[in-house]
Amino acid sequence: PVGVERGARRFPEGAVVEGLATLTSDMSDEVKSAALSWCLRRGMSVPLLAESGQLEAFLAALPLQPSGLQASVLRRRVEAVERGPARPTATTHSAVKQEEPAQATPPL
Repeated sequence: PVGVERGARRFPEGAVVEGLATLTSDMSDEVKSAALSWCLRRGMSVPLLAESGQLEAFLAALPLQPSGLQASVLRRRVEAVERGPARPTATTHSAVKQEEPAQATPPL
């Protein structure tokens, strides 16, 4: 069938939510489907989820234990999106004093 049936709403087949495939990449199909449905119903992307304060509502809508490992992993992943991409830190290099080449002693 074309599309995904979710309650009274029908979403187009292949509907995509920004960041969701990465967020749920190693979750069960049931969790992925519930996450997609929740996001599509609310017009929510993962970056928006990170900023909106709706993370706990999102997790509550998924078929997983709220205090379980999968919920913990999803929380950390969304929090990482909220923090943004890792930025390289400034590294200070200590000046290395280079020894001057030893000078040959003139023959006597």
